[in-house]
Amino acid sequence: MAVDKNLRLGATASSANDLGNMGALTPILGQLAGGSKRGQMAADFARQLYPEAPKADPYEAALQFFLAMGQGASQPGATVLSSAVGAMQAPADYLAAKKKEKRDTDRARIQTAVQLAPSLKPAAGKVTYRPATEAELTRYGATSGQMGSDGKFYDLSKTSAASTGNTTVGVDPANLPALRVLLNLPNLNVDENNNAIIPNSAVSTATAQGLILPKQAAPKQGVEKYLQQDRVLYMTEEDAKAKLAAFGVNENDVEYANLIDLITTDDTNLIGRPVIQADSYLSFYVPRAGEESEFNVITRTPGGSPVPAEVLARNEEIKGLNKIAIKQNQVMNDLLPTLDSAMTVLLQNQDVTGAFQNLTMPIRNFMSSAFGVSDADLESQKYLEALSNKLAPQMRPVGSGATSDMEFRAYKSAILTMENPAVSNYLTLYSLDKTTRNAAEELKLRRSLLTQNKSMEYIEDKVAELDKGIYEKFEPPSADISLEDFVTARDAWKASLPNGAVILNKDSSGRKIYPNAGTFIIKGWGG
Repeated sequence: MAVDKNLRLGATASSANDLGNMGALTPILGQLAGGSKRGQMAADFARQLYPEAPKADPYEAALQFFLAMGQGASQPGATVLSSAVGAMQAPADYLAAKKKEKRDTDRARIQTAVQLAPSLKPAAGKVTYRPATEAELTRYGATSGQMGSDGKFYDLSKTSAASTGNTTVGVDPANLPALRVLLNLPNLNVDENNNAIIPNSAVSTATAQGLILPKQAAPKQGVEKYLQQDRVLYMTEEDAKAKLAAFGVNENDVEYANLIDLITTDDTNLIGRPVIQADSYLSFYVPRAGEESEFNVITRTPGGSPVPAEVLARNEEIKGLNKIAIKQNQVMNDLLPTLDSAMTVLLQNQDVTGAFQNLTMPIRNFMSSAFGVSDADLESQKYLEALSNKLAPQMRPVGSGATSDMEFRAYKSAILTMENPAVSNYLTLYSLDKTTRNAAEELKLRRSLLTQNKSMEYIEDKVAELDKGIYEKFEPPSADISLEDFVTARDAWKASLPNGAVILNKDSSGRKIYPNAGTFIIKGWGG
């Protein structure tokens, strides 16, 4: 709300420019604010925002005059008189600027006060309060209270423990003797809910020494009555035993083993971090004084606890992995049986594919159709061709769009083709089978460890420990084994493998374990 500079206020008809000192404006502000005190508050606030402008300094005016005079005297042809006359404008401008600064400040202060005053006026019918004076407390026989704008006295002496300088806190009965000594209150006791009233001034000290708890609510009927303690954290086994001992739990107690399992972990990255169970943090609870309990201490989630941030992040990651797992299961359910069928055919008929078989297949197919010539190999080859046509589309990357004829032939060549030797086709199918199963094992392990709330460092270490090898490998039982014992151990190991397993014919040093065989050995291939 802007104030017109020609506006006249009050019985004196003073203008805004006349009220720079705010004195004559105060009664008007009181009318706008609904009271002289609130009017004075508006004036004081406006004065703080716009303090008095500095007055004109005569020495500053004189200095500007002589500086201007000196500057004029330096001009060619100037005289003392002309320089003095010309210099008069400098102090005149200085004094005019100071007057304008004061006028602008006064106007801004008045505008602010007039705008602010109505906002301080109490709403109609709304009661406001102020602290009661000593005389008013004496008159009403109270130790604390407030006076309302409705003229009524409000006694606060007995409304809460805080009004007497005290507060109600929870106290573990085991800490009561120490708290009595700390507060020098030998008669301090707790009520049926293990609450006590202590001076406000002692709260911070008692809290720092761990002698008090938040005020304990009365337990609901039928609910075990326990006092909440500190949060459950992961610990080393040594610290866990010491913690339970502090609660009076020893190895003979029924809850000991479960609590040790709960608060210890093989993930060292979790030491010192909160234990999470059922997507919630846990706290220790001990029985209240006089309550019968089977346990010395229990763990549970405090009421109203929010879901931890790490649980929300973990659940989002599990959700993403679950989507991948669904797609992976669909692929495996279709892919693995097909791979197994093709490998079985190749293992049973080890010359079923190759350049010659591929070249003669059309002729043999014609003879079979035209003259009914029986050809067992031809049936197997047709079956493998059908499997190849089924497998090739699954080699196409997801989202890559339509597959051209050339790309389709390339996919077939990469997985199973009649032109490749049977052993090459078998090794390709075997590798795809193992790679698919390894990926499923890794995904399964990640999901399992995430649900156990393991750290990311722990999960990556465990994934790295997985055997991602595709082929079977043999390592001698010892470095100094004799040749005879080596051969015996090697042959026994091979005999334990399933038929069709592919052996990498090298040890960790790169030496062949079967000197006369190639790089890969397929158990059951070649007799």
